[in-house]
Amino acid sequence: LAINLSMVANVALFATKVVLAVLSGSMAILASAFESFLDILSNGIIFFTIRVIRQKNLYDYPVGKARMEPLGIIVFAVVITTSFSQVLISSIERLTESSPTSEPIDLSPIAVALLLANIVIKGILWVWCLTIKGSSSVQALAQDHENDVVFNIASTIFPVIAVWAKWPWLDPVGAILLSLYIIYEWVIVLLENIRRLTGQAASVDDIKQLTYMAYRFSTKIVSIETVRAYYTGDRCIVEVDIVLPPECPLREAHDVGEALQDALELLDNVERAFVHLDFTSEHQIEH
Repeated sequence: LAINLSMVANVALFATKVVLAVLSGSMAILASAFESFLDILSNGIIFFTIRVIRQKNLYDYPVGKARMEPLGIIVFAVVITTSFSQVLISSIERLTESSPTSEPIDLSPIAVALLLANIVIKGILWVWCLTIKGSSSVQALAQDHENDVVFNIASTIFPVIAVWAKWPWLDPVGAILLSLYIIYEWVIVLLENIRRLTGQAASVDDIKQLTYMAYRFSTKIVSIETVRAYYTGDRCIVEVDIVLPPECPLREAHDVGEALQDALELLDNVERAFVHLDFTSEHQIEH
């Protein structure tokens, strides 16, 4: 219910902001309308990628389609940065062309009331989503609504002050600041997902946890030769080389390796684990 209501609210708020941006000529409100549109687009991309991931095909995709999610985020981040770059360029052009005789922003009391209603609606959705526990999707929506409240307040303050103080340059300045903020935030998200899709190593703490878990897993394990963990999306591929006694029977060695692999794959941040068995560590590192 929370997700569906959030989608309906995003569509309604986007339509309201588009009308206000056209009628008032405010660049800050236009930037806010772009942000609301991207909320709708993000929900659509998330819905599409989740649906694709759930359509399993062991022949064409033997290890699943988990990488579709970060790939979708990359596509979304590119769309966001491109859109707000255009808003940024338009705002700079408006600012450089502004003069004392520039056409003022037409911001009526009804327009201000609608902008304030946007803030109130997003605030109510934010508080409501915070009260719903046990759903990561709803908690993510709560974070998104919180960001929207801050963004809507800023996109309302700039044009209102610009009209009240008769500073027409303040509205494009507000749009520039809001656009730079959104571009900065999503460039960080974009680079993080690119690094993970290209095999970024797991953190030192994750490596320590995996090493400790492997070493304490069985008394038959003599030593840990190598532990590797690297991202191929949202989760890691783990490779562990363990040393068993030379006289360990094949059946026992197999059971230890398989059980360790299953245990590692139970971790939330592990997609797949591979355990290599050896009887000595006196050789070059293998792969």
